[in-house]
Amino acid sequence: LKPMLPLRSGRVVVTGNRTESLRELAGEHVEVKGLVPESELDALVASARALIVFQNYGGGALTRIPDALAAGVPVLANPFAARSARHYQGVYIFH
Repeated sequence: LKPMLPLRSGRVVVTGNRTESLRELAGEHVEVKGLVPESELDALVASARALIVFQNYGGGALTRIPDALAAGVPVLANPFAARSARHYQGVYIFH
């Protein structure tokens, strides 16, 4: 996404478990917050135009996906992250 961002008005906010390791991606259009409190995450999702979800391990369903969809926020997810939500309208799979 980073090369596309200067063409758009907006930014990408990166948050979640172990995302602190992505700090080198930070720049004019990319903010890396790392792990944030639930209240801050809720505010970020509420103001988002889309949610990008990437996960390469774990179990169970990601409740963030239906929560975002219920808030009217479309979700782009890799196949593993979307494992239990790929059938929901508003979920778009990327590889």
